[in-house]
Order: sequence, then C-alpha cells, then structure tokens
Amino acid sequence: MPRFHALCSSVVLLSLALSGCLKGREGGEADPGGSAPAGPGACAEFSKALCDKAGADDPHCGAIRNLESILSPNACAVGTKQIAFTELALVQERKPCTDLTERLCKDIGEATESCKGVRNRVPGAPPTQCKTMTEQYASVLDGLRQAEEKLKPLDAAKQATLLQGAKVAFGPSDAKVNVVFFSDFQCPFCAQASKTVEVIRHNFSDKVRFVFRQFPLPFHERAHLAAQASLAAAEQGKFWEFHEKAFANPGVIAREDLDTYAKEIGLDMARFKSALDSGKFKDAVDADLALGKTVNVSSTPTMYVNGTFIKRISDAPAVVAAIDAELKR
Repeated sequence: MPRFHALCSSVVLLSLALSGCLKGREGGEADPGGSAPAGPGACAEFSKALCDKAGADDPHCGAIRNLESILSPNACAVGTKQIAFTELALVQERKPCTDLTERLCKDIGEATESCKGVRNRVPGAPPTQCKTMTEQYASVLDGLRQAEEKLKPLDAAKQATLLQGAKVAFGPSDAKVNVVFFSDFQCPFCAQASKTVEVIRHNFSDKVRFVFRQFPLPFHERAHLAAQASLAAAEQGKFWEFHEKAFANPGVIAREDLDTYAKEIGLDMARFKSALDSGKFKDAVDADLALGKTVNVSSTPTMYVNGTFIKRISDAPAVVAAIDAELKR
C-alpha cells in the first residue's frame, strides 16, 4: 500500500509539473508540445532530475523510476522543464517533517546527539508520520530527552551499583575496564549483539569485568521466563552455554524450547524445571529490570564501557576499539 501511494503521488507531481507548464503558455511561454516530439530517454531524464532533487532514498524517486516505461516522453519532457515546480511541491509536502525537525532540535538542543539523529531521520519520514508525531509532540520530546540522558556518561556511584551483586559476570573484579550489558532473550538485536559479547569473552575475559544484566522488555511475552531460565542455567555453571543456544535460535524460547536447550547443554533437568516452576529467579530478573531503569535503560541491547554508553553494540570491531581505548588510558 505505501508503494501504491508513492506511485500515485509521483503521478500527481508529474501532473502538477505539466499543469504548471501549460498554465505558463497563457503568459506567453513556449509550448513544449508544439516542438519536436521528445526522445525515448525523456522519462529517464525526468526521473533523474526528480531523484536529484528528492534524494535517491525518497519514495517518489523509486516510484517514478518504476513509471518510466509507461509515461509519455512528451509529458516527461514537460516535467523536466518544470522541475522547479515539482521541487516546490516536494518542499511543501515535506513541510510537516521540516517543521517538526526544527522544533525538536530547538527544544532538545542543536548540539545534542538526539538532534543529530532527528536531522538524519525525520526529514525523510512520511509526512503523515510527522503529523502524528507533531500531535504527540510532548511524548516525542520526552522520549528524546530520556534518550539524551541515556547517552550521558554514568557517574562513579551509578557504575558501582551496576556492578554489585551480579549473578552473571566474568573477568577480574578489580579490572581497569568494566562492561555492563543489558539484554533480552526475545530481542532480535540482542541476538546480533550476542556475537559481540562472544568476542569480548574470547579476547578480554582476563582483562575486563563483564556483567550481564537481564532486561526482558514488557512486550516480549516470553523473555522474562527465558531470563529466569538463563539464571537457572547459571546456577549450574552453564549460563554461557544456555546464552549461546538461545541466541542461536532467535525468538525460539517457548517453555518447551527452554527445556530442550537445558537438556542439550547437560543441566540437571529436575533442578532446572523446579527453578522455573517455582519462579525461583523471578525476583532476580525483576531486580535487574529495576536497576536498568535507574540509569534510563529503556531498550535492548544496552551496553556501557566504563560508564560510557556504546551506540553500535553489533559492530564488534567498534566495541573492541572502545575497550582497547579504555585499557590504554
């Protein structure tokens, strides 16, 4: 459906360009239709002109390229001559997103990372989405402020709190570099980030203190029990084996799946099932959730290296570079 709307919108833009040109005739402009017929490449020229103005990622660009073979070359020639008219139509169409971008950056701060993100993403969003965000402006702004707060380095007291009492951790307790990781076993992005965690385990297990924290998101209905299952595995010394099994099969974490993973990694099944049936680790998972919220964790995966928020956790080389930089300080 969105593609259909984009196609229709592109036809409208072409029609507007043609209309503007024909109206121009009444003012004494030359009539393109009265000149020699346009060549077969006229529509390719028009789509290139539109894409140059709109941007290659704009839906109008893709839509007009799809229409090249069925448009009249003469109509396309008119559209190219009147590309300024089409550009103005694009500007007007994007005005809700442009206005929203400026308003958000003014309120959140031009120099913030959140503003940079807004400027990268919002101008190219569908105008209807920008109108909806404008109607819910207070909520959108509050979300950005929370995200901006999350980017600030944690102070020493908060870092210490994140390290204390962890049920899952590796590395020396007095390490120069501390890594705290909040994850969700039903989160597809966490499955990707688990590869980075493995790189850290294999390269820095004797150099950094790594703490794993549970953060099952409320809309992931199976994540909380999976988090409990991982702690039941940790109780038997096999958290990382369970972690690897679960993330090797993203989203496959129904109760029967958890039992299968536990059996495959050699857990005492009676002990494992008893822990899940009794909710033995439910409070521990809830405690990690509460702890994450004290430092504005609201999504997963979330990672801190010596209190600094890491933006691209799935980019293992970038995370390794961040850790190396801290080790060399």
